[in-house]
Amino acid sequence: MRTRPTGRPTLKRFGTFSATALALTLCAAALASTTLAGTYNATITRAGALNGSWSMTFKGSAYTIAFKGATAVKGVIAQSGNRLTFADRSGRYACAAKGVYTYSLSGRTLTFKAVSDPKCPGRRVVLAARFTKKFSTSSNGSY
Repeated sequence: MRTRPTGRPTLKRFGTFSATALALTLCAAALASTTLAGTYNATITRAGALNGSWSMTFKGSAYTIAFKGATAVKGVIAQSGNRLTFADRSGRYACAAKGVYTYSLSGRTLTFKAVSDPKCPGRRVVLAARFTKKFSTSSNGSY
């Protein structure tokens, strides 16, 4: 850092440093929120009425959960590291209470572990499944 004759750093250098630090912080936050972007599929076989194919789509802070191809829940997530807070907003299977989960994404496999979700047993069952990221096609038809 350049200093004035008094030995103090110049404001111009400090401003450049501050802007760079802010940009890096914003990039890290954006990267964390897009880590889950995409659609994930799972099949549940041991949960009675919840048996069947499920999919979860994450786009920004919004999520949609579909059951057998029909929208079951729409909501928003708040993310802090690998901890997600689910807040269902609408849908046949929506739960009024928030649920907190940690997640792990290894390759294309997404798993959740309940931290706190005492009032939504259906969400706990669905999120206990192992989800696999769906491949998406690009505009030119290739993967």
